[in-house]
Amino acid sequence: MPTWLRVVESLLPLVLLVSLGAALMRFGFLERATRQQLDRLVYWVCLPALLTKMIGVAGGLDRAVGEVALALALATVAAAAIGAIGWKVLRGGSDAFGVMVQGSCRGNLAFVGVPVVALGGGSPRAIAMAAVALAPTVLLFNVLAVSALSWGRSRGSGLSGANLLKGVGRELVTNPILIACAAGLTLATSGWRPPDVVLTSLDLIGQPAGPLALMSLGGALVTYKVRGRIVPAAWSAAAKLLVGPLVAGTIAWTLGFDADQALAALALAAAPSAVVGYVLVTQLDGDAALAASIIVLTTLASAVSIGVVLGVVEAWPY
Repeated sequence: MPTWLRVVESLLPLVLLVSLGAALMRFGFLERATRQQLDRLVYWVCLPALLTKMIGVAGGLDRAVGEVALALALATVAAAAIGAIGWKVLRGGSDAFGVMVQGSCRGNLAFVGVPVVALGGGSPRAIAMAAVALAPTVLLFNVLAVSALSWGRSRGSGLSGANLLKGVGRELVTNPILIACAAGLTLATSGWRPPDVVLTSLDLIGQPAGPLALMSLGGALVTYKVRGRIVPAAWSAAAKLLVGPLVAGTIAWTLGFDADQALAALALAAAPSAVVGYVLVTQLDGDAALAASIIVLTTLASAVSIGVVLGVVEAWPY
């Protein structure tokens, strides 16, 4: 199958679900209040269940997977730093800081990254590497995102100094996403496997998280005006789809990754901004219109970044 067709196959379902949400909102089948309640359901119930199950059964980290996770971590931090610099350069408001940081570094790994590894001809080992490396990477995403969004909200409320740090700390220890990541990592490292009925229940509760978040994003595009946010959205998109993959690729080359490692690291790094980040923004009072713009722009542009990554991996020398 041609590379471009594999990319289209991985992204088309996302585009269709976003389009469905926009159509439902446009024609009155989905009201704004209902969409906001769906966001709360995803944030407090569905997404924590999904993350707990996904991370909890991922398994341990061997050296090869650890190197992939290291490459993704450094790429994530570098992209987040570029997002923060962009906020400073563009003189964004307090509600835009966390949105730009998160949009610059948080990838849609579960719904785009790992499927791209599989559709890109990845071996079972490459797919397993991507799935296991996802766990610590998702934890890092959420720590950075919650910290940045909480800092922006606390700063916007006029807090300073110790009170600002207390506000951010309170958000971190009470955030359901971080609690779910911690629970999943505890399960993954303990060696204890919950009963199948528990895992099945978590799976069923978590499955709607992706589709509901995508449809809510489509509704947001109808609700919010995004024209004034193109520049900061483009900055974050460049950080996410250019800086992140470049850093991950440089590390992969320097450490001599084999082809499976390179595919896992680069495909995850080239994934678009995660749609669940939009839900997090709505719950932590960030700029929702900017978040929607970043996700849509990176989703469209990731067709190029993913295509380039697949081409690079096909010619990988190690």
